[in-house]
Amino acid sequence: MYSTEIANDGAPEQIWGRHAARRFVNDAIEALEEAGVALAPLITDTQWQANGVRKLHGTIDGFREQCAGAESSLRMRLWELEAAR
Repeated sequence: MYSTEIANDGAPEQIWGRHAARRFVNDAIEALEEAGVALAPLITDTQWQANGVRKLHGTIDGFREQCAGAESSLRMRLWELEAAR
């Protein structure tokens, strides 16, 4: 029996584009997760009372928050890619 599932998904370029986008978003999410994990110990290690180190601690924590925000945004894009099928 003939399947119309492929025909309903769009042109091969669109299918490839969705798969490529999904792969790139997943790769970016993985990189952000790894960055967040790597930054967590630095936050603990820099919790001293010296002003310079306190500023470094805040900067590292800010980077971790930015990674988490970017990861969340990419997860939303991935959800949108999945929903567009």
